[in-house]
Amino acid sequence: MMEASDAATRYADGYGRAASAYMRVLDPTLNVVARRIVELGAIDEDCRVLDLACGTGAVAREAWARGAQVVGLDVSQAMIKLARQVSSPEITFLAGDAIKLPFDEGVFDVVTCGFGLSHMPKVQAVREVSRVLIPGGWLVGSSWGADGDNRAFAEILSELSRAAGGNVHSFGDILDEETWAHAEQGIAVLSDAGFIAEAVTERLDGRYAGPEAAFEWALAWPAYRETFSEFSEAGRESFRAAALKAAADAPMEWWFAINYFLGQKPIP
Repeated sequence: MMEASDAATRYADGYGRAASAYMRVLDPTLNVVARRIVELGAIDEDCRVLDLACGTGAVAREAWARGAQVVGLDVSQAMIKLARQVSSPEITFLAGDAIKLPFDEGVFDVVTCGFGLSHMPKVQAVREVSRVLIPGGWLVGSSWGADGDNRAFAEILSELSRAAGGNVHSFGDILDEETWAHAEQGIAVLSDAGFIAEAVTERLDGRYAGPEAAFEWALAWPAYRETFSEFSEAGRESFRAAALKAAADAPMEWWFAINYFLGQKPIP
């Protein structure tokens, strides 16, 4: 059985290898979610913000643009390096673990987390967030919801699964997307940690420019990129041809449900 530390290292390394593709391909689509997180957190120039699982820094930059003092933290050194390169030097980016935050108690007004709640041990991470928040402070995070329709993406993943012998998700043993896909389950996690919690589910729509764009989008996700990287050169070409052919017959339009979780730390 893989040790937790080994799994975390594998995860951090995989996300680091995908950092450039993530920023180039995925961030433009997901920036609307980053902006929504900042809106829901009512972040302004009076806020001290921790952006947890900050990745390439999309949410951190949105918060900084509102005048906030921002620290971004991610387990991937490569993600942090890229975030520093493309962000204002006024934003502090640190490599660190969500379940052992390197901060004193009660130092942040808002903790944001864009699509990262499922990437960490939920009980320990949420309790750590509570520890570093001021009384009355907020946790605002996003996750993929349970509903959506992305058939071109689904066709590509089906071909990836076939080519990989069924093992399509390289980090499936680490992620907990199921909990956060359902608003009531995520609310329960936050409530158990002492937060006054609620969730808002909204729809995110888009359209691929064509099969090539759908293919690029699918392989920009670190888990699928890792699976693809394990193929031989011939295997990659074979998979690519099959995936593009399958995606060409699917609609290019897609939509996802996005869950936004809001938890307020009670004031004693």
